[in-house]
Amino acid sequence: MSRLILTLLLVSTLSVAFAQEAKERSEIPDELKWDLTSMYASDEAWEADFEKLQTKIPEIDQYKGRLAESGETLLAAIEKLEELSLIADNLYVYAGLKSYEDQRVSEYSGMFSRARSGYAALSEATAFFSPELLAISDTDLAAMVDATEGLHMYRHYLDQAARDR
Repeated sequence: MSRLILTLLLVSTLSVAFAQEAKERSEIPDELKWDLTSMYASDEAWEADFEKLQTKIPEIDQYKGRLAESGETLLAAIEKLEELSLIADNLYVYAGLKSYEDQRVSEYSGMFSRARSGYAALSEATAFFSPELLAISDTDLAAMVDATEGLHMYRHYLDQAARDR
């Protein structure tokens, strides 16, 4: 029994000691904080990219049902997917990191939630991509890659997709 009391006393003492050491973010030197300005110079720039993603997601629809049409179409679809994924990734990482800086700041929690929603919208809009890509035969896919300049850059990605089939 006395061992349990001693353990509880030690844990509570350590908890108080660690709580006293916690600093506010404003008290931490800038050189010890992550610099997100290479992603977005401001929250307003993040907002602009969020709006851009919302307006560009429907552009992927033009490729639905057409990936096997030609190498050029497949290349354009992959490039559009990359463009949108990069925006969504940046939105998600920036908002997530800003949210984790201080979870008491509801603005960043809201941004993080919106970034997750944007990611979900992109995933929904591109749900056709993998099944259509997997439906292209190895022979046809190889011919498309060989005949389309720029598509060879994605050969590893396409080979991996074929293996997943």
